[in-house]
Amino acid sequence: MLDDIPYPVIESVTRATDAAERSLGRALGRGFALAVLDHLQFVLERLEKGVRIPATSMPELRVLYPAEYAAATRVATPRG
Repeated sequence: MLDDIPYPVIESVTRATDAAERSLGRALGRGFALAVLDHLQFVLERLEKGVRIPATSMPELRVLYPAEYAAATRVATPRG
């Protein structure tokens, strides 16, 4: 699987996972980064083919998992 993913994508996901773990103060599990990489690679492949699937808002995640939601928001927010 990793052979098909560009190195900058792997590096970005690894950094984001590390940042999320530091923010949460705990490990997310050995398979977490691989699951994110697999999902992201599938999204990138669809985009290359012109296939767009709109993201669905799930506001309950903010309530059910506030720490995880905050960590994900920090990781996903572009820094300028």
